[in-house]
Parts: sequence; C-alpha cells; structure tokens
Amino acid sequence: MPEVLFTSGGLLLFALLLDRVWGDPVYLLHPVRLLGHLARLLEQGLFQLGWKGRLGGLLQLLALIGLSLPPLLWLRESLTKASPWLGWGFELWLLYSLLAFGDLLKHGKQVLRAIKAKDLAQLRQEAGKLVSRDLRKADEAACLRATLESLAENFVDGFVSPLLAYLFFGLPGLWIFKVFSTLDSMVGYKTERYRRFGWAAAKGDDLLNWLPARLGWLGLVLAAALTPGVSGKKAWVCGWRQHRRHASPNSGWPMATVAGALGLRLGGPVARGGSLRQEAEYGFHNDPFGAKPSDLTRLFRLLNWAWAGAFALQTLKIAFMG
Repeated sequence: MPEVLFTSGGLLLFALLLDRVWGDPVYLLHPVRLLGHLARLLEQGLFQLGWKGRLGGLLQLLALIGLSLPPLLWLRESLTKASPWLGWGFELWLLYSLLAFGDLLKHGKQVLRAIKAKDLAQLRQEAGKLVSRDLRKADEAACLRATLESLAENFVDGFVSPLLAYLFFGLPGLWIFKVFSTLDSMVGYKTERYRRFGWAAAKGDDLLNWLPARLGWLGLVLAAALTPGVSGKKAWVCGWRQHRRHASPNSGWPMATVAGALGLRLGGPVARGGSLRQEAEYGFHNDPFGAKPSDLTRLFRLLNWAWAGAFALQTLKIAFMG
C-alpha cells in the first residue's frame, strides 16, 4: 500500500487533500497565471496580424498547447531522472495548483464573512470575484444568489472536470483541459471582439465539460441524499428536467441540481452591461426566490459531501486497483 501512494493515483489523493485544506496556492509562477500571460501575448500578436476570426482563435489555442505542454513534460521528465522524489513533488504541486475545490469554498466563505460584518461594499467586491455580472447596485440577496450560482457552476469546471481529465489522461490531459478552460474564461465571450475569435476555445471547453457536467450532477444528487437539510430527490428532478434552460450545454446541470437540492429558485434577473436581463430560472415554482446566508452554509455542506465522495472513491481505487 505505501508504494501505491507514489503512483499517479496516490498523487491525486495527496493533491485532493492539499487543495481541500489550503485552497489554491498563490504564487508568482502559478501555471494558470502563466497560461493567461502567454495567451494574451498570442492574442495581441494574432490581432496585429489581422487574424481576428475563428482561424486566429484556433491558432491561439494550438500555439498555447504547443508552447506550454512539451516544456512542462520535459521538465517533469528531467526532474524525475534527477530524482524520483523531485518528479513526484513537481507533479503533486502541479496537481494541487490545478484543482480548485478548496478555492471555491474559500471564496464562498469570504462572501459569508462580508455578510456577517454587514459590509455591503465588501460583499459586492467578494461576490464580484466569482461572477462576471454587474453587482455595483446589488443587495445582499442578489450577491448571495450570484455566489450560489457561481459555486454550483464552478464545481464542475473547477473540480470535477480537472479531476476526471487527470484520472483518464494523466498530466497531459489535465494541462490541455486547463488550456481550454483558461482560454474560454478569457476569449469565450460573445462580444464583438471575441464572438468569432473565441469560438474554438468556447466549443472545446463545452466538449471537455460535457461528461463531467453529467457525472457532477449524479455526484451532487448522491451527496444531497447524504447531506442534512437538503433534498436528493429534488436535486435529481431539477437537474434532469431543467438543465436545458441554460444556454450552455453544461452549466445548467449543476445550477439546476443545486437549486433543487437547496429548495431555492436560482437564476432570473441579472445585471449585465448596464442593463437588467432576465435569464433562465431553476428550482420548483413554489420554492423561495433568492437566498439567505444559511443557504450558502448548506451549499458548503453539500459540496463537502461531494468532495468526500470523490476522495473515498479514489481511496478505494488505490486500495483495490492500485
């Protein structure tokens, strides 16, 4: 058993623990930060050359993978040759840096602290770190709703998807997923600048999150069945029936599931670009609209149960399959 802990499965187990306890590490050479800087340089170069359409976006995507993945794998191999411990530690640190479950909880708890301090300006600022919508005039309920929706959506692309990418395809698969995810967050918007340029990143990100979104739904339903104060049955029904309401093929799954589990109506009016837009709603019509601080606490419990399920499954896999 001790030897198994130094395999890729054992690395993942350690990384899950590090991420859960300390959250995302903050340091200058964080891999996602480096990817973002390189992506921005590539974007500027391609726009200067006039490559502003879909082909330009595809070139940015391929160049980002080609310029970042081979050096990463070379560095891991070189460190492993120098010392297996160095290679093991390098991959563990990367895994820890690329999982985002602990960071989701950390951001959510910062929102909760701002509420308890009755500091609306701080609350808007903390909730604004999680969403792209305009919260400058939002009240406490709107900030809470934005936080709940963001934590639900990011549970899939920040935790479930990278976890599955590493399980199925190892470090290369995880890195490629992060390239798509990073680019999607940068150029995947339907603005005039990125409507065509961000097409490849957005479609690729949708494809890579397709299976994790559906498995995440099942995981959240099972976690809801075990979590006091939430409903596994309503999580199942809302996720299954209402996921298509979202424009994304994936985001509706966790958002509808969390709405059902918590017995809330989420979605609805959202401030974007200086105007109020009516977006899709999730949850049963007789459930209350909006959220209270206690709902955020219940979501923490639900997500922790889901994390515990993933950790338990990985432990069992190591114990019985190596």
